[in-house]
Amino acid sequence: MVLIFASHTPLCSAVIRRKEETGTAPFPTVRLLYACYKAVSRKKPQAKEPTRLKDDSKWPEHRQEELRELRASFDAMKKELGPGFQWPHRGRLSRALEYEANLYMTNIKVDIKTNLAMRMQRWLVLRLSPVAEQDGVTEDQLWNIAGRLVSTLVWDEKKAVAQALRDGHPSPPPPTYARKSISELFDQETLGNLKLLSLKSATKTAISDLVEIMEDRIGVSALPLCPSNFEMKNNDER
Repeated sequence: MVLIFASHTPLCSAVIRRKEETGTAPFPTVRLLYACYKAVSRKKPQAKEPTRLKDDSKWPEHRQEELRELRASFDAMKKELGPGFQWPHRGRLSRALEYEANLYMTNIKVDIKTNLAMRMQRWLVLRLSPVAEQDGVTEDQLWNIAGRLVSTLVWDEKKAVAQALRDGHPSPPPPTYARKSISELFDQETLGNLKLLSLKSATKTAISDLVEIMEDRIGVSALPLCPSNFEMKNNDER
């Protein structure tokens, strides 16, 4: 358990560094998580140092940079802990760690599919409340507005694939994300469903600004949110 928790620090550090330097963040995979477990542990009880992360030609080219960032994060962590730190060993734990990496990725996928969308909607409601209340938008209408925005950022892959198979078609790839204008998102039909005559300028501006923030934090390349866009389907659809 100590080994698993210790692996999160260099991984999070690598993700934050990548986001700050390039504007995008590496998406976790089973292989990346397992590399973290190895980096913070000794292979056998008699080993004195944890496993050194090396370049691996088996990794895809776009993953090599992530491996190097992970190594840099681990080296910084190792330096801060000092030479006397007793690193745990993973002797006879290989299978358990493989299982844990797969379980961790499964939990991430569940979080993406359910919890993340709900958290995004809640975040939008909190951010929009001060402006929307001044424009006469009720709380129920505000939740519906937030739900409409979130629906453009997520894709129900499981439902789409099931529908395609029922119709005798191959599984569809994730749709290409393109931001819709406020006028497209909230046309007269949508406003009617929300029981709103119109959205005032201040609310429209706030909505547009928040969508831009969400795109920046998530990364447009990962939109719409779905398992395939998080590079989890091959290893973690289990």
